[in-house]
Formats: sequence, C-alpha cells, structure tokens
Amino acid sequence: MPIKIDLEIEGKRLREIFFWDKNEPYLTLESFAKILLEENNLNQSYETEIVNQMKKQIKDFRGYKIMSA
Repeated sequence: MPIKIDLEIEGKRLREIFFWDKNEPYLTLESFAKILLEENNLNQSYETEIVNQMKKQIKDFRGYKIMSA
C-alpha cells in the first residue's frame, strides 16, 4: 500500500512516499521510522509522528479496485 509522510518539526521538513506491506513480519513501524530518521539525519522527535501517520494510512487503506477491460 502507498504511504505518504509529510511533516515539519522544528523547522525541518520530511516528505517521503513509499510502499508498505501491512503484513510485513520482520520490520515494525517503529523500526522503519528509526531507519528513516537515520537516513535523513533527523532527530528522534519525528519518530512518533511518522509512526502515527503510517498507522492512520494503513488503517484507512481500502485496497485496490480491480477494473475490468
């Protein structure tokens, strides 16, 4: 499912779009958020908001509609 992160904290902005497998057995949302922070040189204050945005989008995701030709 597509996930879009768009937030600003302490004057720094983070925008990311990626696909997440909601059945991912090995990587938690929290672990993913920590990796994202590390890759973007951001402090821990972003982690909770990243996880919250991901949880909301996963909960709200309705799936893909199959279209017939």
